[in-house]
Parts: sequence; structure tokens; C-alpha cells
Amino acid sequence: MSIGSLKLNGLLLSPNRLLICKFNNMSDTTLKLYHYTRALRDDISTNGLIVRNKQVVRDDFISRHGGLFSEKELETLKLRWNRFQPFDPEDDHQNGLHFTRNPIPKANLDTQYLTMMFGGEAVTMVVEPYDENPLVRSIFKKLSTMGEPMEIVINIAHDDPDIYDIGPELRVHRNIHPEDILSINNLEKHM
Repeated sequence: MSIGSLKLNGLLLSPNRLLICKFNNMSDTTLKLYHYTRALRDDISTNGLIVRNKQVVRDDFISRHGGLFSEKELETLKLRWNRFQPFDPEDDHQNGLHFTRNPIPKANLDTQYLTMMFGGEAVTMVVEPYDENPLVRSIFKKLSTMGEPMEIVINIAHDDPDIYDIGPELRVHRNIHPEDILSINNLEKHM
């Protein structure tokens, strides 16, 4: 035993790390975790899930998809990013991927909200479908037709040093490789 940690059943526990006991849907050594998003299936199946900060996600989005938007729409989107969700290199929240321990019911509003956001929070969270501004509604409409709503199920070692417990969710501070993905489930029929 050391200060701030405890050994229990062969697992070293510390206050800032996640202790995972044996759950029904996994083995003694792995966790099955769930990630909800709207993305391009080929990107996920080829590259896995990649940890990127907001600025990198936004730059990639503009580079790959900017041509789908008018100049005024892109200007509006960039202004809203800077106003409502500015990039902060010190924000630890953006340096990880968020997962749930158990699947969220498919018709749940939380699932629907997460799977409406192409590019995740970094791109879509600053626009709403019911905004007063018709330009913002137009941006949202375009974003909501990109990619597909999906549940990504992964397998990860329970003692992976890059897993952090952040309350109701887990945050993984590393890329999830395609071989770690158990399934990519389309949620279109549940929306």
C-alpha cells in the first residue's frame, strides 16, 4: 500500500483512476464501452476513433466539407464556434473520447441528441434546429444529413492507463484502433 492508493484483489487503486469490477457484459480483463455520434462509417471503420482537439476537428471539417456551405453559413458557423465554444488548449475535456458503461436506449433523447451532431460537439453543438436565425437552421439541417447516427461499441482493457472515470461517463485519452471496435451500429431507424 502506498499513500493515496490501495491494493484490492490484485488491482492497484488510486483516487484519480477508475476501478472496474467484473460486470455481466465483459470479462475480468476487458470492458465493453459505448460511444454515440454522427459520423462517416468509412472514417470510423478505417481509422477508428481519433482523439483530436476542437481546432483540429474544425479545420478538418472545413477542409473536407466546407464546400457544402455558403460563405455566409461558414462565417456564421465560425463566429458561433468562437463565441460559444472557443478553443482552449488547456481544456482537458477535449483531449479524450467519451463512452458510457452501458448502452443508452436507442429511442432515448440523449442518444438522439448525440447522434444529431456531425463532428461532435466541436462542430455542431453551436447550432440548434429551432434557432431564430434561418441561417443557423439551414446550417443545422445540412449538418444533420451528413454521415449517419451510430453507436460504436468497443472492447478495451479494464486496466488501460488512459481510461478516466468522470462520473456517469468514462473518458479515454488515446485513439481507439479499428481492431478495438466490436461493432458500428446504425441508429437511423431509432431516430
